Amino acid sequence: MKFWAVLLCFVLSGFAALVYETAWMRQFSVVFGTSELAVATVLASYMAGLAFGSAVAARVIDRIRRPLLTYGLLEVGIAISAALVPFALQGARALHAAVNGGQPEPPDAVGLGGSLFYLLVAFPILMVPTGFMGATLPLLARHAVREDEEIGRRTGLLYALNTAGAVAGTLAAAFFFLPAIGLWGTIFVGVGVNLAVFLLAAGLARSTEGKGADLPSGETKDSPHLGRTRWVLAIMLLSGLISFTYEVLWTRLMGHLLGASIYAFATMLASFLAGITLGSLAASYLAKRRESSAVGLALTQFGIALTSIFIYLVIDRIPAFAQALGTDSFLWRNAILSGVVLFPATLCIGATFPFAVRVLAPDARNAGPASARVYAFNTVGAIAGAILAGFVFLPHFEFRGTVRLAVAANLILGIAALFLIGPVRKKLLVGALIGSLFALVAFRPSRPEQLVRSSLFSQARAEGEELYYDVGRSATVLLLEQDGAFVLRSNGLQEADIPLKGAVPGNWITRWLAALPILARPQARDMMIIGLGGGVTAESIPATVERIDVVELEESIVRANESIANRRASNPLGDPRVNVILNDARGALSLTDKRYDAIISQPSHPWTPGASNLFTHEFLEMAKKHLNPGGVFLQWMNVAFVDRELFASLGATVMDVFPHTRVYRPRPTLLLFLASEAPLDVELSMARTGEPLRSSPEYFGQLGVFSPLDVLATLASERAGLASSLGGTLQMVSGAIGVAIVSRFHDGTQLPMVAAIGICSVSAF
Repeated sequence: MKFWAVLLCFVLSGFAALVYETAWMRQFSVVFGTSELAVATVLASYMAGLAFGSAVAARVIDRIRRPLLTYGLLEVGIAISAALVPFALQGARALHAAVNGGQPEPPDAVGLGGSLFYLLVAFPILMVPTGFMGATLPLLARHAVREDEEIGRRTGLLYALNTAGAVAGTLAAAFFFLPAIGLWGTIFVGVGVNLAVFLLAAGLARSTEGKGADLPSGETKDSPHLGRTRWVLAIMLLSGLISFTYEVLWTRLMGHLLGASIYAFATMLASFLAGITLGSLAASYLAKRRESSAVGLALTQFGIALTSIFIYLVIDRIPAFAQALGTDSFLWRNAILSGVVLFPATLCIGATFPFAVRVLAPDARNAGPASARVYAFNTVGAIAGAILAGFVFLPHFEFRGTVRLAVAANLILGIAALFLIGPVRKKLLVGALIGSLFALVAFRPSRPEQLVRSSLFSQARAEGEELYYDVGRSATVLLLEQDGAFVLRSNGLQEADIPLKGAVPGNWITRWLAALPILARPQARDMMIIGLGGGVTAESIPATVERIDVVELEESIVRANESIANRRASNPLGDPRVNVILNDARGALSLTDKRYDAIISQPSHPWTPGASNLFTHEFLEMAKKHLNPGGVFLQWMNVAFVDRELFASLGATVMDVFPHTRVYRPRPTLLLFLASEAPLDVELSMARTGEPLRSSPEYFGQLGVFSPLDVLATLASERAGLASSLGGTLQMVSGAIGVAIVSRFHDGTQLPMVAAIGICSVSAF
């Protein structure tokens, strides 16, 4: 019963660890942004702390006479240091601005200098709590393992149930804590769990270690007869590298059907960890002897290779399977799809840990140090795999080359594992070699065409001639020629329709994004556009604007636009006014003092992790600081993604930051939040001065705007109307708008025009 109580401690410990990771990733994105480089650096720092803590534990564990009590104290250390992380991040933000800020132009998120700075900031902040986390498993293994036959079983159980807690922590943080109590509340949930674990561990230690219970003792030096078993550490390092390569690969592929929201990512991560849990549980009962564990380790590597081959061969049928499941419950559908794809290989991945520990540990006294070393080496490999997969393997080898490389590596590791214990049986070795060669020759993967052309909203294949395809660092980009236009898709989602040469530049909806800020501020000369997409907004900016900075997160989007530069109606990248910045908007704006007359925010779908950060109070404050006096901020929102709660949240956030806010709805599917610190008398200013219609009649005529009435007809709500609608649906009260406009006029001769505008707006709505 006491051992099961120890297991409960470790379940809760894993729960808290993933709660922290989920919250910290979001908090660090506020400081560093959401570029792939920044995210990878934070993830690497988190995992490096785990590896460091485990490596330190391996060296000192034999000197610790009360490991369970020490484990409890580590949980207190995790709680205290985790609670301090948000405050350290405030200092990191100030340091980031002091060292890299004040640049005259928004910087790109590329280069070794930025990566080193992220690492130098993130690692010290995360090293203490994650270092404590990394040391917990060896200490519990030291306490729990008393006899040789318990090495594989008990270390495997500890690892498996800690991972099970991580599954629960991932899902709870994403689906409940973050939406319900925010980042700070989520972190303090983890703090409370750690303190509860301390109390439980201290009570257990008092009833066991306090009575002088026997513990495995002796020198931690490896016994002389270990021989070749030391190579298991190299195998686990490479196995960790390959396993995280698979995680990135499957996550990117499944992102086409599940989307890239924090809910979808949490579902995929939970499925990945659940497979590891079950695999480790199964192996913990099989890892009884070192010889059989070495064979088991070899079989797991072969199993990872074969199941990965199977998954890749059938993954192109997943869209049809997803369509058959229907869309009544996206949560259950996503869980089923993730399980089908991730479970087979992760079962084998999870089994590697108890097998490796049993191979490395000759007796019970080495269980703690062995588990520490295996965990440390495997985690270092995982860091390398996460970085290499995102920055090297996928961009250079695409999906098919990456999976073939990973499969080949698993087969080689499987053969290497057969040499760990004693002489290798010739028949077994020959069979493994022949089978591996056959698998490599027979497995010639192709691109999963059906999956690449599918999306979360439509599993049906997107037709059209392929013009460009690339697996970028953050997205898979596909450019098709379809129905007389170029169609740009990112991770399967349609981002833009680009008109061919000879067509009218831009489409009606996108041109509103470009035109509305100019209608509000005809004198605007400097503009920022967040999100290049198909470049249709950038190409639609009127000639009166002199400088346009376009911030784009994915370089492959830029290359896709370059590939059709000579075939499209207008090439925004050839416009001398346009300057493309490869960064996320937060990262770009946080390091520059440059100000703009207008900022247009048109990120990808707002429920994706990177784009969702652009709808927050913090980002709107940042955008406001980068506007010139009287400058305007325009936020795009697709009605398809808006419910009452989201609309109320976004509207309240915009109004809290900007004293003057309007909502325009030029199409039923399009909402445009126009905001400024200065009054927004758009239609009245047009009626008084005739600008900007007088200066660019052809430009606005193509948009269908010939008078102030045409603009007013698209006005959904002013600030007063928006404030009254936040408790329910959007109320388009045109009469109230007309009254508000009349009250702002001081020249009585204009009242007939105002009355006409109010009457026409009522009829229009």
